Amino acid sequence: MRTSASSNNKNNHQQKSFSNNLVILTGNLGADAAFFGANDSAASFRMATKSTFGEKEYVEWHSVVAFRELAKEVVEKCTKGRFIKVYGYLHHNQTGSDDAPQFKTEVVATGIKYLDRKN
Repeated sequence: MRTSASSNNKNNHQQKSFSNNLVILTGNLGADAAFFGANDSAASFRMATKSTFGEKEYVEWHSVVAFRELAKEVVEKCTKGRFIKVYGYLHHNQTGSDDAPQFKTEVVATGIKYLDRKN
């Protein structure tokens, strides 16, 4: 049996597996960003995002880390209350013992946009 080229392309496309790990957060900083790690090569901060469901407003806190040049920029510009947009990906970490593991999810920033609040 002979199949057309378009049919083959369709079947090949369905066999490929694609995945994405992309995060975009827009919110306010909860505290000034700070360096951690050797040689000030990494920085971290916490940010809050808000969402509304019906009459209720929900706030979620996110841990964000940045590395190398972005870490230096973050420490200079990311101060408490600043409104920003973070682009990055999720990273999951497990610490603690086998008997009592602890899990942490953080956003690894690949880019940051500094925003102004609209009145």
